[in-house]
Amino acid sequence: MYSDALKDEEEQRRNASRLGFQIYHDKVDSIRIVGERHSGTTFLARYLQSCFPNISVDDHFVNGKHWFQPSPEYVVETSNRIGESGLAATAMNDYFHDKTWWQIAQADDPSSYFQSTLVVALFRNPYDWIEGMRRIPHHWPNHVDLIPKDKSTLAEVDYQKNKRQRQRHQRRLLRRKLKGSIVQKSFVKATSLDWKEFVKRPMHLSDYEEKDKGILCQRGFPFEMVSPCDPDHSYVPASIRHIPSSFLRNLAFEVDDAVYELNISGHPFKNPLELRSAKITNMLNLANDWNLGAFGAIQYDEILGERLTELVQKIGSIVGLENTCSSKNSTFQKIPYNHSRSFRSWVREHADWNVEARVGF
Repeated sequence: MYSDALKDEEEQRRNASRLGFQIYHDKVDSIRIVGERHSGTTFLARYLQSCFPNISVDDHFVNGKHWFQPSPEYVVETSNRIGESGLAATAMNDYFHDKTWWQIAQADDPSSYFQSTLVVALFRNPYDWIEGMRRIPHHWPNHVDLIPKDKSTLAEVDYQKNKRQRQRHQRRLLRRKLKGSIVQKSFVKATSLDWKEFVKRPMHLSDYEEKDKGILCQRGFPFEMVSPCDPDHSYVPASIRHIPSSFLRNLAFEVDDAVYELNISGHPFKNPLELRSAKITNMLNLANDWNLGAFGAIQYDEILGERLTELVQKIGSIVGLENTCSSKNSTFQKIPYNHSRSFRSWVREHADWNVEARVGF
């Protein structure tokens, strides 16, 4: 009786979901992959590139694969604003993922720019997604503890405070680089947070001095949609701000390129799951906002093990090509996480299950 009830509940969720592929045009000759961090986007993009080498396979849409995707109207309006400001085209990468924004804005019908593109959106279950972000919180400096590695680091920092000595040190680094030995060393240690601490950390940067509200922020975000607004990607967390920049190379998890996306009202999300719900909705709406060639909403499990073969066959039928997948690196396996009862309870309480149901969870 209990197992039958669970099956009925799962069937209801799948019936309400947007999982699977929708084909809108006969000609599909490119693929774009999107999805939140820790959803398998990097693996799938690389694998499909090997399977379909004669078509374009990219892990971004308008913005990079992980971020909120704008509407065609916003792309046109924003591109025009940048153009009117007199910004050189070579400077656009400070704001956008690549030149796609400009190409869309200049198209006869911007909303149809992707009319021959299959967009594949990947979604991981909320329990494993939160745990993945806790372990590796890409672009979230609030959500990891960063400290100098040891006392010797502090001694080096004190040494570098002397300007003349710092200049000599920089010259030595340059000589090593010219000899072919590039110094890529960070003197900062990253420590994951306990899950209870992780989920309550603020989803914005409060210690950042924002720039002019009139400017466009990184990746084309308007000022009220991202924290911090930093086209220069130069954020340094307060806990390590006393360390000279030469010792802050390769900071873990891209924390110097901080990106906390804000909600539609310009306020921080209450927790990571609230952001997740908004991101799911945004990605599912791509087929409504844009005239796509095809759209697929795929669960993370679809790329695990033998199910990947079936997925690639479906994609091959959409793009009209036989796949040339190599048996090498053809499986994507992940060791399951062990979640505590209290963690699972927190996720059940805070997830928006109406939104989760749209992707089969």
